Amino acid sequence: MDTELLDLLPFIDTGEAIPADVMLRLLNSVQDRAGGEPRRRAANEILSGAGDYLPGRGYLSDFISGKLSQIEAVAIISGRKKYLERMWCLLPSILKILGVREGRSLNSIMLRIDDCCHDFPIVAKSAHEKKVRKAIRTDVAQIRDLAQELRAAVEKAERHINHELEQHVAILRDKQQGAPSWRSGVEVFNQQLDWLRVAADIALYRDDVGEDGFYVGDNKAKTHIVECAYNMAIWYGQPAFVTTPGSDFSLLCALLFELAGGGQDASLAGAIGKFARSTLRKKLDSDAEESRQENSNDYLKPHEEDNFLYVTRRIEELTGEARFWKAMMESRAWDDTAKYHLSRRLIAVLEDIRDANQRHGPHRVWSDPIDEGELARFVLQERERDAALLQLEIETGRKQRSVDLILAKWRKPDQHGGGKPR
Repeated sequence: MDTELLDLLPFIDTGEAIPADVMLRLLNSVQDRAGGEPRRRAANEILSGAGDYLPGRGYLSDFISGKLSQIEAVAIISGRKKYLERMWCLLPSILKILGVREGRSLNSIMLRIDDCCHDFPIVAKSAHEKKVRKAIRTDVAQIRDLAQELRAAVEKAERHINHELEQHVAILRDKQQGAPSWRSGVEVFNQQLDWLRVAADIALYRDDVGEDGFYVGDNKAKTHIVECAYNMAIWYGQPAFVTTPGSDFSLLCALLFELAGGGQDASLAGAIGKFARSTLRKKLDSDAEESRQENSNDYLKPHEEDNFLYVTRRIEELTGEARFWKAMMESRAWDDTAKYHLSRRLIAVLEDIRDANQRHGPHRVWSDPIDEGELARFVLQERERDAALLQLEIETGRKQRSVDLILAKWRKPDQHGGGKPR
């Protein structure tokens, strides 16, 4: 697959548009893993063009098995065709700016670009970060408060519902896997409500101290594009990151923005300037530097000299975690239940630190490489399992579409104005 991508080099050099069939073939080869081609054939048998234009295995499997309707598939195919029309014109210029000429890197870049463009309309439709974060905090706080209110209400009515709850739980799950016999069903339920309430408080505190307690989206579509361009620039060495309008980096952002569907000749100068000063850029720089260090000889050498180094670093991580729990316990006056749960978290981390300190080495494990015959058998078994899964998807899809057809006929009114058939 990586060698096939070298077919792009002549178009990168000349800047000419990539032929549609070549662009589609290469993009599908990047998206597909094992089992991609059989699924594309199966999807084409259901709907012409579905196998050619649905983006990847997840979409293909959902369409074949009937999870993705034909109407939804047609809409995705239409959008994909428009995206490909932009890609075969714009991709040569994007790749030329990045200066990559090796198959594996081209594969990585095309995946990054495709992911960026796929997420672009989702980001553009999202609410502003502050609004999203406020809504998440409101929901989590409501969970905490309702859990506490429900616990109080359950305690009042415990004797009226406990017997039925225990009987119900005994029917729904194996008694051996249920609560200990000395605990009533209501006691177990109240304990779970306590867990839920404290978990909500922990999530809120993480967000308070800036530990990314919540995943918060945003509608900053231009920032999304700049982030993608910057990620590729720092990984592949060019273009240089400068905020000057008309620079190669600005051009890369503009091309990506157009490819994602943001329109032509858009100015991203403001987004680039804000990104240059953002904490996001600092984090990307830090992640890239950490990755480079982990793959360098300077990183590997200390591990070869000190067989316990990874234990030492794990202890450092756990020590930071212990500081977090201690700080949270001291951040405000918690009730007795919350104090108990937070102290248990702290104790668990301290026990992990103790175990790490008492661990003995050496930790290096040497093993012979996998036998070629064994590896071939493993690959064959994987292919057989995937083929069997595909057959299940095909059969499930046939049944689903048959049911949909019957329901559609049932809902269709009689052409003479009569009622629905029985």
